[in-house]
Amino acid sequence: MARRYRDPTPCFAYIQQGGTSTEYYLHAFDTAAEAENGRRDCGQDVGGGFNTTRVVAIPALTSEQLDAIEELIQQLDNPHRAATAQDDPPVPNT
Repeated sequence: MARRYRDPTPCFAYIQQGGTSTEYYLHAFDTAAEAENGRRDCGQDVGGGFNTTRVVAIPALTSEQLDAIEELIQQLDNPHRAATAQDDPPVPNT
């Protein structure tokens, strides 16, 4: 008989556009309600009036994994094409 594993507990996340059109930030919460409240706060004057994606359920991640994803998202403002991997090696998450 196959062993059944529970699905990992989800977290709820959205991406916020920052102070410029090319800044992006990842926000993750334990509940969908917390994420939706955070997303709505971002869009109001009190929260800066920033655009956001919709809230999406994702597998729960460690803070280090979330930091790595946010680092990748922040690179959206600096896309470029490297001729080879040696021209643009991966940068360690610090």
